[in-house]
Amino acid sequence: MALMRPCVPGALLLCLPLAGACGYRLSRVEPPPMDAFAPPPPGLALVCLLRPRLAPSKLVFVVRDNGRLVGATVGSSYFCYYAEPGPHRITSQRTGVIEETVKVLEAGQRYYLYQNVDPYPDATRSWLSWTSEQEARGMVGECTYRVLTSVPRQEQAPGRQPRAPADPTLARAAAEPTSSPGTTEGPSPVEPPPAVQEPIDAKAAPDPPVRKRRRR
Repeated sequence: MALMRPCVPGALLLCLPLAGACGYRLSRVEPPPMDAFAPPPPGLALVCLLRPRLAPSKLVFVVRDNGRLVGATVGSSYFCYYAEPGPHRITSQRTGVIEETVKVLEAGQRYYLYQNVDPYPDATRSWLSWTSEQEARGMVGECTYRVLTSVPRQEQAPGRQPRAPADPTLARAAAEPTSSPGTTEGPSPVEPPPAVQEPIDAKAAPDPPVRKRRRR
């Protein structure tokens, strides 16, 4: 007797490999709706998130700034958004694993965030690190610009030119360095250097006091 297999809709099958990114669909846009190296509008900063590596190319990582959805990535892709000046917590998420970085952004400046994805087929992590504009120019040359064209019902689509508000409550956290992306541990305590004992010059050293003997 043949065993009956449960019927799984095709749409669900497509969601299973993404495991947490189902419902987010990205589209390639040419020309890019935002120039990664152009000055931002007055009173705003420009942030570009870059994921230049192909493998694993089909995995989607959702990116939020202070809780607001600003975009997502697949390999190899990038996107940009505007941010209000002030503290920002930027997160990259997949399958419940959230990596984050906190930074205070200044108006009129451009910032580039490198997203380094775990190079395994079932990768769930992405390391976030700030990089220079020179490095970013090389990464952009390896990427295509992608925008979110479909999001789950509970989310609000960021649009072609997303914008993220600042969060003043993060001012203290942004000023304190973190040990690694995705953690909230503070810096390791720094031990004071050992005291250095200078050599004593025998000629300059005073003679030891001579104890007088008592008469009996």
